[in-house]
Amino acid sequence: MRPYATSLATALLLALLLRGCVVQGFKVPSGSMLPTLQVGDHILVWRLSYGVPAPFSAGWLWHGGEPDVGDIVVLERPSEPGSYFVKRVAAVAGEIVEMRGGELIVDGRPRAMVAEALPSREQRDFRPVRVPPGRAFVLGDNRDQSIDSRDWGPVEISGIKGRVFLIYWSQRKSGGSVRWERLGAGVG
Repeated sequence: MRPYATSLATALLLALLLRGCVVQGFKVPSGSMLPTLQVGDHILVWRLSYGVPAPFSAGWLWHGGEPDVGDIVVLERPSEPGSYFVKRVAAVAGEIVEMRGGELIVDGRPRAMVAEALPSREQRDFRPVRVPPGRAFVLGDNRDQSIDSRDWGPVEISGIKGRVFLIYWSQRKSGGSVRWERLGAGVG
């Protein structure tokens, strides 16, 4: 009996460490990333994308890099610890970002994102902002329905939990039909 208990305890400890430090799952609750991510998508986040997070803290054991423009990331909501958003990195440290006439302008030139955003009706323009070191400017693909860096400014890299890489489950509503075609789809 004792060997089984030791094996089970070891397996549980490894699972907890992997879940917290390597891969983590999240559910997409809103349409802020339409058309890329749908409400009800369940996504996996690669926690080692930008380094090795320290377990049970917001720091790093090893910081290995910065997010790239176009990365879809999960980040802790700046004003609400423990609450998370999924957004796309639109600009990185040192770049000057602004929005004119609904068009994203970075360093004076239009920047098309990896997945084209839904047409913007609400024209939430903003003046040029230089992204400080250690931060990223993030936007939702569905900019009319997104709370993002236009509202809270550039986010700290340490608040980014990792890069989204896979949709592992997708369901229209609680108890609704499964979107089989989205299962296992890569994101990015």
